[in-house]
Formats: sequence, structure tokens, C-alpha cells
Amino acid sequence: MSDGEDGQNTKEGGLRFTGQPKSAAVNFTLSHPQGYLNSDLASTMAEALKMLASAIARERTTSCAGLSDEERAVREALLGFGILAFNEGRAFLIVAGAGLDRHARVHFRSLMEYEFRVKRILEDPTRATAFFDAFVHEFRKVTSDLEVADQEAVEAEIERVLGRPSAEINTGSEKKALFGKSASVKSAMEELPEGARRYAGTFGLQSQVSHGSVLALREVARSTEGVGGEFLDVASRDGYGNRLAYTLIWVLLHLANCITKRFEDGVLRVIDAIIQQTLAINDRLQFVTPEQEKRAAEVLRRSAKRINEGRQPK
Repeated sequence: MSDGEDGQNTKEGGLRFTGQPKSAAVNFTLSHPQGYLNSDLASTMAEALKMLASAIARERTTSCAGLSDEERAVREALLGFGILAFNEGRAFLIVAGAGLDRHARVHFRSLMEYEFRVKRILEDPTRATAFFDAFVHEFRKVTSDLEVADQEAVEAEIERVLGRPSAEINTGSEKKALFGKSASVKSAMEELPEGARRYAGTFGLQSQVSHGSVLALREVARSTEGVGGEFLDVASRDGYGNRLAYTLIWVLLHLANCITKRFEDGVLRVIDAIIQQTLAINDRLQFVTPEQEKRAAEVLRRSAKRINEGRQPK
């Protein structure tokens, strides 16, 4: 990414989220159907989304002047994934709130992948620059698939986005940049403890309906067997909407925390209140054991405390 003196990409339309104009307020719509998801759970997830939105809004006005290419890329990626995560979370609330649990899974799966990509980038910041440089490979591939004839325009767009000629960029696919030689999120996740199980639960199984797999058809057939006129509503519901929403609260808090921590700015004033609400909900609904939840809460609290200590909000 090429930057001007103020650390901002001078190319209009570049891969840049920082250096944006300040605004008096962050405007967004956060409404969803009521009556299907647990109301306390839905409202707590909405609070987590607002917290993420506030973190993004605050940090997108900062400058990356003087930072290394790697650090700049990490910060831009965090904000980009944060924006995607906010709207995926909003989509999940709308779809699951309407009782379409099975069709909300794809939004859950997307959020889990954003979080995993963020973790990979934070583990090794060189992945962030490689990820952005992969725009060369990905843009050439999609324009080739679409049979775009004007290759000069393709290369000009690459230079406009990345701020330098594509010939200077040693690039591969974005998946190879993030996940290594295998270029596979599955392989990368399987390196973690219980990675295969985690991949199946957060990626593989959650994608079945959106892909229209035979497993999805079997699931719907089983749920509608012998059901009368309400079979379409029954087919849309699997009873897991609340459980997925509960998991996503922690994901959204983690992403907000990562953004604030990386930019070394801001005070997460409401994180403890949201954690307390989430703990109370789990006490009633028993999604996970209290010990598992308390460990997750403590990790977030410690991280937020390190952000707050000795720092003043802008």
C-alpha cells in the first residue's frame, strides 16, 4: 500500500480504512424481529455489535503515518474485517430473529472465518502484507474467469489499488498468504488443539445449508416428516439460533478488543457490563459450563485492562 505524507493511501479506492473524516456520530440501523431469539440474548448481542461499531468508528479516523508496512496492513485488515463482522452480525440477528435458524448459519460461519483470519494475521503480521498483495492474484483470476479482455485496464486497477506496479509484487493467493502452503483454512485450523472438531463445528457443518448439500436435504426432510401446513416454518428452524448467538457475542467482543488493543487507543468502558450480561444468560440457558465461560470472560477482561491502564482516550 502506498501512502502520502500523512500515512494515507493517495490512490482513491485503495485498500485503506484509516485516515477517514471524523463524524459527530456513527449512524446505523440495528433492528431485528422479536419473539424468536431469547430477548436478553438478542439485546446483549446488539450491545456487543454497538461496541464493535464504536471501536471501528474511533480508529478509522486515525493516521498510519510513520508505521511500517506490516503494521499498517495489520491495522487496515482489522478495520476491514471489523466492518464485515459488524454487518454479518447484524444479518445474523435479522435472519435468526425471524426464526430462520438454518439460514442464519452462514452468517455465523462468516463471522467465525473473519475471527480466524484476524487471529492468523495477529500471529504473524507479515501475513497482512501478503494478504493485501494477494489482490494481484485474486483480481487477475476473477477478471480472467469473467473473460475481461482489457488487460491494461486490469493492471492499471491493480496499481491504483495497491499504489505500485504489479510487476514489483511477488504474490500468490490470499489463502496461501493467510493459511500457508496448503492454502486451506481447514488445514490451518487442524493445527490447533481439537482443530478438526472446531473446523467441523464452526465451518463445515454450518455451510451445509448454504451449499445445498445432501446433508442439508436430509436434515430438512427429517424435520418436516409428517408435518402439516406449517412445514415451511418448521423447515427453517433448527433450535440452535440462541446457541449460535451466544457464541457470536464472544466473537464480537474479541474483535472489538483486538481493534482497540492494536491501535493502543480508547477505553472499553462497557465490556465488563456485556460480559456480566452474557454470564448471567449462560447461567439460565446453560450453553457451556460455567468454567468454560469464566475462562473466556477472564481473557477478555485481562486484555481490556491492559488496554485501559495508563492510556487516555482521544
